[in-house]
Amino acid sequence: MKYAEEVRDAARALYLKFNTPKEIAASLGLPVRTVYNWAIRGKWNEMLPAESVEVAIARRVERLTNKDGKNELELEELRFLVSQHVKLMAQKNKHAERMEEIRAMVNTGGAANDGWQGGGEEGDGEGGKKRKRPRKNDVSELTKEIFDEKAAGHLFEYQQYVREHSDELFRFILKGRQEGFT
Repeated sequence: MKYAEEVRDAARALYLKFNTPKEIAASLGLPVRTVYNWAIRGKWNEMLPAESVEVAIARRVERLTNKDGKNELELEELRFLVSQHVKLMAQKNKHAERMEEIRAMVNTGGAANDGWQGGGEEGDGEGGKKRKRPRKNDVSELTKEIFDEKAAGHLFEYQQYVREHSDELFRFILKGRQEGFT
């Protein structure tokens, strides 16, 4: 069945206003499958503007609140969307506060503490002295010479051979099946 171009344009306009195909079909008196086919053939999804999660939730909440005669599923969806919106806003505010703390710390020079972290007052009972903890997993003092020393004393012969020839593409090593290759 052929439809007038005006009907298609009206359906596309409603689709671009974020109406669902079911809502478009109900308002224009069309089969739902026809609206889906038009959306696929016309690539209407590519015409939709990009929107954030907050905007999408706010848009759906507005549509549900303006609707008269809501059923139980719509009320449940509305409750869920409001709770998700609250969670997103709390997360966004928490992130903004954390970023402000980091900016303040960088501006005051608190980030350049030379490998130490902490700075909270962990007094040990004597005048409330500040005790700083060393940074975890700090390997800045390890050098190639230290690794070479440890390798010479602790590795097996085939492991030393592999270490010495690590820049070669092929290394043929004769060893027993039970020997590890680490």
